[in-house]
Amino acid sequence: MSAAAVRERRHLFELDLVRVQAVALVVGAHTAAVINLTALTGGAVMIFHTSREAFFMLTAFVLMYGYARMQVHWPAFWRKRWLLVGVPYVVWSVIYFVVSGLQTHTVTASWSTLGTLASDLVLGKAGYQLYFLVVSMQLYLVFPLLRGLIVATRQHHLPLLAACAAYQVVFSIAVQLQWNLGFLTAWLRGPDAALLSYVFYIAAGAVAAWHADAFLAFTRRHAHAILGGAAAAVAVSLATYAVQLTAAGMSPNDASAVFQPVLVLESAAVAWALLAIGVLWTDRAMPRRRAVLALSVRSFGVYLVHPLLLTGVLSAATAVGLTSAVEGIPAVAQLALLLLVVAPVTYTLAVVATGLVRSTPLSLALTGRPRATRTRRADRARPTSIPTPQPTEVAA
Repeated sequence: MSAAAVRERRHLFELDLVRVQAVALVVGAHTAAVINLTALTGGAVMIFHTSREAFFMLTAFVLMYGYARMQVHWPAFWRKRWLLVGVPYVVWSVIYFVVSGLQTHTVTASWSTLGTLASDLVLGKAGYQLYFLVVSMQLYLVFPLLRGLIVATRQHHLPLLAACAAYQVVFSIAVQLQWNLGFLTAWLRGPDAALLSYVFYIAAGAVAAWHADAFLAFTRRHAHAILGGAAAAVAVSLATYAVQLTAAGMSPNDASAVFQPVLVLESAAVAWALLAIGVLWTDRAMPRRRAVLALSVRSFGVYLVHPLLLTGVLSAATAVGLTSAVEGIPAVAQLALLLLVVAPVTYTLAVVATGLVRSTPLSLALTGRPRATRTRRADRARPTSIPTPQPTEVAA
């Protein structure tokens, strides 16, 4: 397919709403996890965790949708993608490293400090959400191979997905049970920042994008059934969580961990449900389209800054005595307060902060997007037929 033909493919507004929903889940996950997990909050985190895998599927979908059938100059592809993700990654890694050091009084001008920062940059550990950018850059590196695999197996995508799902389940079991597999053990102990930890989700997004028209049409026809299936998958996940708490005697933290077999089913089902909601939204003429698109275009910035703002919100609450005031209330009330007050406030502040930065020369460094201009904002508000892959698609 020629580049001209590719440009005729429409922008998928469905994905804009998916981003907004998934970022809300990300903020919810991190907000629920700021207190010591109880059985109740662990259950909430079990649901919110699906945003991580959903964003990996979304990232692979957007890349494959935009580049599957066009000639690509790979050095230019890598240069563009790594610029838009790598620069914010380094900047925010330094920011979170310094903020953490100031909080613990460990920031000093020494070779040891620089060594720790270098290690955090390699492993994505400066901020607890930055692993996603490390994995994204790995995905960009191997994307030519991924595209070649999808093309080579285009008549066998279902067996490919089945094999990847089986791999993901076995890998999740290995992580959950802490298998000792020699030189692979270190990876199993810290799988967050490795592309091979998310094989099924990457493959699922790529295959769905290859069959985008048929996949979206199927989703449109069966949207309500997909939503029901997601609800059932969440119920199965919560039941598994309850069994792990009671019969297996696991802690809420371990029972709600990201890498466990049931999350493979739940994450795929929830991600598909988010898309179904996006499809239903477009079928209803996209109500509040400008607001959704504005939130979508700020999603990467929100992902990057929200942990910092969440810390600020909690620090402010502690300073005025609110934290101690709610410590004695029931766990369900604490969770409601976190999800209905703290999370929305944090999300709103992150959206506002990102919007302010987007109009400054710091936009690329802090949000992964060029500085917003009136022309760009006007163009973004208008429907377009040109697909516009995001710099990255963010995750929990």
